[in-house]
Amino acid sequence: MPPLSRLGRQIQEVLAGLERAGASGALIGGLALAPHKVVRATRDVDLLVDEAHAGALDRELQGLGYRCVHRSDDAGNYLRGDERVDLLYAHRPIARHLLESAKSLDTPFGEI
Repeated sequence: MPPLSRLGRQIQEVLAGLERAGASGALIGGLALAPHKVVRATRDVDLLVDEAHAGALDRELQGLGYRCVHRSDDAGNYLRGDERVDLLYAHRPIARHLLESAKSLDTPFGEI
């Protein structure tokens, strides 16, 4: 396997943070299209995560050097230099259903 890009390393690092926090997550946004052979230019990582883990994920991301620029009941936005992670918290029934029905796909970044 060729070495991962900077974005690939960022994704792996954030996914490891989710695992340490005991959280499940689903990749959403532009990067979620790549395994479906749709290319969309994007530079941030967007994840749908269970709202119950918002606090633990906040601590994990800050422990990885991210700075929280916004956090509400619905979302959290984090920056580390020019790297961005956006979390959408699943608490409404439709968002919970989407998270629960998300499928894992094997990607160059690992299983997402």
